[in-house]
Amino acid sequence: MSTVASVGGLGLGPVLAGLLAQYAPAPHVLPFVVEIALLVPGAAAIATLPTGRPATRWRPRRPQLPPAVRGVFATSGTASFLAFAVIGLFLTLIPTYVATLSGSDNLLLGGAAVALLLARSAVAQLVGYGKPARNLEVIGLPLLAAGLVLLAVAGGLGSLTLLLAATVIAGVGQGLAFLGGLTAVNQAAPAGRHADVVSSFYVAIYLGVGLPVIGVGFLATSLGLLPAVQYSAALVALLCLVVLVVLARHRDQPRTTNAN
Repeated sequence: MSTVASVGGLGLGPVLAGLLAQYAPAPHVLPFVVEIALLVPGAAAIATLPTGRPATRWRPRRPQLPPAVRGVFATSGTASFLAFAVIGLFLTLIPTYVATLSGSDNLLLGGAAVALLLARSAVAQLVGYGKPARNLEVIGLPLLAAGLVLLAVAGGLGSLTLLLAATVIAGVGQGLAFLGGLTAVNQAAPAGRHADVVSSFYVAIYLGVGLPVIGVGFLATSLGLLPAVQYSAALVALLCLVVLVVLARHRDQPRTTNAN
C-alpha cells in the first residue's frame, strides 16, 4: 500500500494545484500555501510515533547492496528506474501537450491528465498485488514501451486521443513494473539488510524521475521540444525492451510474490 499511497499523492497534487491555480485567487501563491498547510498534520502525526533509543550514535552512510541481491537489483532496479523515467517524461510534457492539442489553457485540464497517468498506475498496483514479481515486470515493461511510442506519435500527429491513450497505457505499465521491481528487490534482500537494499532502490527510482528529464531539456535546446521528446521516448522504450529480454531469459529463476 505504500507504493499506491506515494503514486496517489503524486497524482492528487497536480489536480489540486490545477484547481486552485485556475479557479482560486492568488494562483502563484495559494497552491503552495495549501501544500504547506497539509504538511502540518502529517508532521504532527509523525511526531507522535514512538521512537526507540539507538544503540549507537547515528551517522549518515551511503546505501550498500549485499552481493546476494545485486543480480536482482540490476534487472528489477533498472526496470523501476525506467518506469519512473516514463513518469518524469509524462509529468513534464503532458500539461503542455494537453494545452497545445486541446487548444485550452485550463490548468485543471492539464493536472487531470497528469492524474490520469498516476491513477492508472495506482489501480494497476492494486490489481497486481499478490502476483509474481517477475510476471508484473514482464507485463509492465512492454506497456511502458508502447505508451512511449504512442506519446511520440501523438506529438507528431497532434492527436489528443493518442496522447490520452498513451497516458493510460504508460500508467498501467508503470504501476506493474514498479510494483514488480520493488517486490523482487524486497524478497531478494537478506534478513537484516532491507534498509540498505530498499534505500538503494529508491535512490535509483528518484534518479529515474530526474535525470532523463534533464536530458530532454538539453536536447530540446538544440533540437526543439518535439524531436527531443521523440528521441528520448524511443531510447527509453528500447531500454525497456532490452530489460524485458533479460528478464525473459531468467524466467527459470525462483519467482517471488509481493511483500509490499
